[in-house]
Amino acid sequence: LRQAKERVAWITWAVISFHIPLLLTLIGVTLSATVDTIRQGALSIIWILPPVFILTGLVMHIYQVHEGWQRPLVTICFAYIFFTFHLVGYHTTINDMGCIWFAALYLGLACASNARESTVYLAIHFALVWNNHL
Repeated sequence: LRQAKERVAWITWAVISFHIPLLLTLIGVTLSATVDTIRQGALSIIWILPPVFILTGLVMHIYQVHEGWQRPLVTICFAYIFFTFHLVGYHTTINDMGCIWFAALYLGLACASNARESTVYLAIHFALVWNNHL
């Protein structure tokens, strides 16, 4: 009985630790996309991210992924930065600031499970955002 309670407590913690960072990410990205759309007077490319994060969260929730949820989100962040900075060349102030500051905080604090992983994520992030236009 004790093991069952410990397992339930651990799963509850894992679900909360996954949902809170994902919810904060969705709020931040949605606000950024809204502001960028208003400032540019056209639909912002940042609007790609909310549905991607929602679909990823739903898939991880449906398949009850409680461990390793960070890796898909890290991959999404890196792919988005590579796509917007290097392939499309989309450099609005909101997008560049979000990719530089928010993504670095998100990768280093929410996604990394230890200092070594954080260092690796931030080193890759630094290399990807090198050509920002701020």
